[in-house]
Amino acid sequence: MLEYAGDSSLAHKARTAADLHRKATQAQWNGRWFRRAWLGPKLGWLGESTLWIEPQPWAILSGTTSDAQSRTLLHSIDSLLRRGPLGATQMSDGPDMRSTGSTSLGTLEFGAVWPSLNQTLVWAMAPIDPVMAWEEWKRNTLACHAASYPNIWYGVWSGNDSWNSPLSRNPGGAANEPYFRGTDFPVLNLHSHACSLYSVTKLLGIEFTPTGMKLRPTIPISSYRFSSPLVGIARSSPPIKYEGWYSPSCPGQWTIELSLPVDEGMSVSSLEVNGQRVPLQRQANGSILIHGDNASTQPLHWSLA
Repeated sequence: MLEYAGDSSLAHKARTAADLHRKATQAQWNGRWFRRAWLGPKLGWLGESTLWIEPQPWAILSGTTSDAQSRTLLHSIDSLLRRGPLGATQMSDGPDMRSTGSTSLGTLEFGAVWPSLNQTLVWAMAPIDPVMAWEEWKRNTLACHAASYPNIWYGVWSGNDSWNSPLSRNPGGAANEPYFRGTDFPVLNLHSHACSLYSVTKLLGIEFTPTGMKLRPTIPISSYRFSSPLVGIARSSPPIKYEGWYSPSCPGQWTIELSLPVDEGMSVSSLEVNGQRVPLQRQANGSILIHGDNASTQPLHWSLA
């Protein structure tokens, strides 16, 4: 929740505005997804009979959807947008895609695969369906593109900002339209690199707080390791063990709130912080609190088994 220190009236106005926005968004639910945009009385709605990906993850992330709506929405996305070897497409094959001849089907804003859109999709999926979220994350990687389209030279070590979908005449390729010659230089777009790095932090539930950070890992595999200069987390099994580190530039005392799946959270019983065994502190919601400090050259390190 966003707070404005020292001015409760601003905080109240912010919450009131957010509630109004959620109510307005909820009104655009058509039973399967949220409409995309209102174009005025003459053109009407985009997204009535065609599923556009842009607003869908944000509806979940904003708290607009009920649990039932979230699951219905993910089912619609899974069945209508996740049809090829890569990530979800920008829109489904419907009237909105076929109402113009300005762009080829499955290209650019008419149903291509956009990592910049799918990173928020992974974020929204993670707490609802971790298996689908993990699969979607993998589909949006350069490794998946290289394996799916080995005859295309780009999309291996670097890539474009979007990939043509299976509806295109050149699936997996970059757009090559009269007004956008993406094939002239189909590499070094940062979305193809940065979006996977950003969205993997959402699979790990990394959220920074004034006193430290929260972690809610949802990656559904037995062993993995995420490492960065600031934060890291690793899981190994069997037996189940988690370890991690936090190394902000400013030395201090920090609190890490770790939320694990219920069965895993109850199975662990031993916590070490900076090499010292400490009592395990569980909260009412099942999360585990980890307290410790870091130095300028030494991260706060913890392990849980």
